[in-house]
Amino acid sequence: MCNSDFFLYSGEEIKGRATFLRGKSIMKAGKIVKITVSVIVLGGLAAAGNYFIGRDGSYYQTAKDGSQTYAYINEKNSFGHIVKHPAFSDFSDFIIPWKDRWNSLVMPYQTLRSVCDMNHYNTKAIINGFNFMLDVCENQQQVFYRYYSEAEMKEDQTLEACGLFFIPGEKNAPFAFVVPGGGFTAVCSFGEGFPVAQKLHEEGYNVFILQYRVATGQTTTNELIKSQEAIANQDFGKAMGYILDHADKFQVSSENYSVWGFSAGGRLSQLWGLDNEYGYQRYGLPSPAAAMLAYSGWYDEDFAGCYGTQPPTFFAYVKEDKVIGEQNVKDIEKTIDIMKNLDKDIEVRAYDHAYHGFGTGAGTDADGWMDEAISFWEKEM
Repeated sequence: MCNSDFFLYSGEEIKGRATFLRGKSIMKAGKIVKITVSVIVLGGLAAAGNYFIGRDGSYYQTAKDGSQTYAYINEKNSFGHIVKHPAFSDFSDFIIPWKDRWNSLVMPYQTLRSVCDMNHYNTKAIINGFNFMLDVCENQQQVFYRYYSEAEMKEDQTLEACGLFFIPGEKNAPFAFVVPGGGFTAVCSFGEGFPVAQKLHEEGYNVFILQYRVATGQTTTNELIKSQEAIANQDFGKAMGYILDHADKFQVSSENYSVWGFSAGGRLSQLWGLDNEYGYQRYGLPSPAAAMLAYSGWYDEDFAGCYGTQPPTFFAYVKEDKVIGEQNVKDIEKTIDIMKNLDKDIEVRAYDHAYHGFGTGAGTDADGWMDEAISFWEKEM
């Protein structure tokens, strides 16, 4: 989940250096082999301006042989510059979570570093996520797909806010369905989508990141959640059906998929497993092999008797989460107790030194949670 209020104020830039790897993963003899194709050290090169956007305004870098590739993003780049990157032209509206605030006088000039500092994001993980997406865009023709038809979007223009990022892994391998949070007022793919997809891709899995409808510009309240979750659940179900109907086209397995939900996205992922009008059974679709819920897992009296169909679930949350508050943390723990009493296969990780929105967990005591969650998923296949 992103704290949208932070984005109204500019932060102080902090100078730093970072090392980034461009890499791809291949499957060999049943094992993943990671291949690094180039290494770029930012800030330590005499001609660093040739290698990242911002200093010379270029979106490309030129190799010695004269060939050009997309230039990498760094912490000093503004969001305005990132959004205009030609690699992201098909989905530029979805780079910044708050489309209505994009036109403000402040948002385009926020640096990536200042945004990360204000939201407790790990800057290196966010930058690597963006640069991973640059590599994906450079190596495949289409990255963003619409799961509603042109006719449906023409009839209901709110559906234009929907789509799927697709990052291919090994052919016919299972897929991970990633659902970023944002309090049902935003979709924070840059923090909880791209870096998460990078990690899953490195393990050879196909990845879809869900872009769903939200109440843009509003404040998250219990009333808004109730009304908006039904709309977002419709998008969730439609997107999942689209993937499974086009599994051959995407060259992904239709079996043993997993869902990865963060904050509000975790609520949607949890609802997907319930035995009610929100669950996968309503859509006539198969259950996920496993669900991963990050700083999410709300308990709701309305759903108290609906947990019987929940898939095996991995919970990762912050013990003192100041964004969702003490009561919601207790609700997560209540949900965990319910699933334990139902003898559901679950694993729980509760962290002392992480923030709401930790994403991959980099830079916090949640670092490594995704490795454990991937192992949990593989055990359930």
